Amino acid sequence: MTEQRHAGGRHTFLGLAAVILGGLLFAAGVMVGRQMGVGQDERHKDHLDRIDQRDEGQAAVDGGGLVFHKELSRPKPVKKIPALPKTPDKKPDAPPAAAKPEPVKAAAQSKAFALQVASYQDSTQAKELLSRLDGKGYGKARVVKAEVPGKGTYFRVRLGPFPDRAKAQKVQEKLQKGEGLKALVVVEE
Repeated sequence: MTEQRHAGGRHTFLGLAAVILGGLLFAAGVMVGRQMGVGQDERHKDHLDRIDQRDEGQAAVDGGGLVFHKELSRPKPVKKIPALPKTPDKKPDAPPAAAKPEPVKAAAQSKAFALQVASYQDSTQAKELLSRLDGKGYGKARVVKAEVPGKGTYFRVRLGPFPDRAKAQKVQEKLQKGEGLKALVVVEE
């Protein structure tokens, strides 16, 4: 039993010694930290003094005050972007509302189909696309003139006629892969 007391006393002594040692290490850390902090303040102070000395040689803009708030609140000039000129390589316009293809059910079996590749208000653009497509194996290329109420005259570039919708869709896929042009399958007028 006396051995247990001595063991308990040793544990208490070692615990107390550990607490004291920890306190001493903490106090030493605080003192070292203060010394480092003083050194840093002086270093920062020295750095700021050098900046002030450098700026003394330059004229102050508004009496030496800060001006960043004025710079940030000043309105920025708006740049105008010039309009792009119309080019013949312009993507084909979507067909006007009147040029929508009729539903398949409405088309009689005797009607032929066509591919509408583009619709332009400028006939020269339509002719250029026509010459690009003619003789490339997509079918007969032609320009169809159409009056669209409220919008004017359109020149539609079409391929075909094709005997059925399936044949028109095959040529449509071939045109997309070969020329990069999307076309609409329409019922021939």
